[in-house]
Amino acid sequence: MNESALRSADIVVTGATVLPFDDDWSVLEDCDVVICEDKIVECGSDVARGWSSSLVIDGRDLLLTPGLCNGHTHSPETLARGRADCSTLIGWLESVWSEMDQLDDESVRLGILLGAAEMLHGGVTSVVDHFRQTPMLRPSVDAAASAWLETGMRATLALMVRDRQLPTWVSNMTSCKEQIDLLQQCTNCWHGSEGRLHVSVGPSAPTRCTDNLLRTAGTLCADNGIGLHMHVDETRDEVELAHTLYGASTIQHLGVLGLLGPHLSLAHCVWCSDHDLDLLASSGTAVVHNPVSNMRLGSGRAPIERMRKRGIDVAIGTDGAASNDSQSVLEAIKFAALMPRLVVDNPGDWITATDSLSMATVDAGRIFAMSEGRLAPGCRADIAAFELASLPFVPANDLHCQLAFGGATLRARHVIIAGRMILRDHAVQTFNETDVVAKACRKR
Repeated sequence: MNESALRSADIVVTGATVLPFDDDWSVLEDCDVVICEDKIVECGSDVARGWSSSLVIDGRDLLLTPGLCNGHTHSPETLARGRADCSTLIGWLESVWSEMDQLDDESVRLGILLGAAEMLHGGVTSVVDHFRQTPMLRPSVDAAASAWLETGMRATLALMVRDRQLPTWVSNMTSCKEQIDLLQQCTNCWHGSEGRLHVSVGPSAPTRCTDNLLRTAGTLCADNGIGLHMHVDETRDEVELAHTLYGASTIQHLGVLGLLGPHLSLAHCVWCSDHDLDLLASSGTAVVHNPVSNMRLGSGRAPIERMRKRGIDVAIGTDGAASNDSQSVLEAIKFAALMPRLVVDNPGDWITATDSLSMATVDAGRIFAMSEGRLAPGCRADIAAFELASLPFVPANDLHCQLAFGGATLRARHVIIAGRMILRDHAVQTFNETDVVAKACRKR
């Protein structure tokens, strides 16, 4: 073909093995992927020859997948790994967060970059950061928002608010009005930045907020078209407290407040009744499953197989690094698939490898709308590229199973986000990872 007749692309990958995460869970061999700006424009055999690009990647040894979504974490905790072993939630919170709530702005940035580096190496392209600083102050939010933009990742900054059950170390808590005013300011300033950063409202948990704060937060979300994200029923104690406060379950009470719906995502939901799950299903409310942190803190096992049977959208989260000790979504995918098999007798009711992969991609795409979670023309160009010679893929018997069960041993070679190379040949392109690690080591 005459070179002058070639169309111009930003990135072209040739001859790769592609898992598009389509409805048939296909495997595409010898497949080219063409990216223009932030979109995939072509994906198929021998399509690259119609395009020219200054960046052509030989994909013959690569496995391309949609980028993964981490649906729930707390970025400051990357500076508090390995603490409070054999602690349940309350003791763990006191051990970890009395220090984390007082981080300076540079430490906030450092924690985000450190967690982003780990997630990028694990093929993660988008993240929901349930960002906590109690009390929440504007400089901390600005530091966090700037840091997420620096990473090149897609991020939703779910700003945590609360005005009940305040930690003992917090003596200067801001009022409900001040917290809502701050959320509005931050939404005006940061929401939609560079097309990659979103702001949402993140009440700590319904039992840690007054009804006034919850209702006002819901109104702010509706007025600004942004999401609502919170912890719900993580432990048995929280379920008992809800019945004491409301005479009903947490989810029933959220329904009374008019807060259930597709705009709402709930982290954990470990101790939900069947009636609660029916309410989530009928309202379109989503759940974010955090299997590793639930085990780490002994909180319990979320009944995700019953959720999915009802059609509830379920995403995957790592939770913060201090209640997990990693930010590996691949590890969480593996545990999400395997945990139900310990208690669900019928293998036909188990979570499959593709179910678990879908939760971290396609389902998360519906919930958070940061990316579609598929690799196909018209989708946003958020792609992870793994090496087919990685030991978990050898021999290549069932690549979907091997991706889901390979876990944290898998490392991405390249990561593309919004059509831009963010990880290239295992090296982060948007910030100096070596410098970040060195600074974090000095934080001990």
